[in-house]
Amino acid sequence: MKTPDTSLHFNSRRRPSQRLPKMKPYKRLPSDPDDHNNTSPGASEDSVHNVSSLRGAVRSTKGRILCTITLLAIMIMTGIAGAIIDHREAVLKSCACGSSIAEALTLGCEYDTLASAWLPQHCIDKELTEEFSQSGDGPNGSWQYWADHDHRVELMLDEVAALADVPDAVVYMSAEWHVKHCLFYWRKQVRQRVTGVTIEPRFDTEAHIKHCGLTIQRPGTKSKAGVVLNSD
Repeated sequence: MKTPDTSLHFNSRRRPSQRLPKMKPYKRLPSDPDDHNNTSPGASEDSVHNVSSLRGAVRSTKGRILCTITLLAIMIMTGIAGAIIDHREAVLKSCACGSSIAEALTLGCEYDTLASAWLPQHCIDKELTEEFSQSGDGPNGSWQYWADHDHRVELMLDEVAALADVPDAVVYMSAEWHVKHCLFYWRKQVRQRVTGVTIEPRFDTEAHIKHCGLTIQRPGTKSKAGVVLNSD
């Protein structure tokens, strides 16, 4: 009886080689937008481009806002400057001195003998007024003033100026005062081109010129005038 052969036997014949199944190409999973390590080069370039575009848009917006603010500031400042200029021009065109001598003094006004009125400085031709004050028919070229038509109560110049606070008060002068007043006012109007003095609106009219023409033609013997605070 044969003893069984327990040794291993290998088949020396090789089995045909088995090929592995063909693998599909590997696809990268979508990357997390916040995961910069998984960002592809193309995606990285797109992100940089997007960031640059965003920054450019922000800068452009800031520029427009700044430009708008600047323009508004210029407009506001121009408006303010224009208002100041308009106000100054309006002030320089006015020859009003308030409603009382006290107010006139606070406004820097003074009594002008040529105008028989309280006037602000820009309405006074000081050189011409001084000449007029020395062209009178009184002693040493002064003018004489009276409180009455008959020329009995003489007034000093400061008393004449004080009449501005007395409603409807008048002062009486010679007819020559009225004629000289007209002649000197025509000079004041001509000199204004050089002096820049503002001619009082109440005298800067054709009506005043006509009045003066009649006064020179028929001067009479006496004249009178009020003392005013508002020459507009």
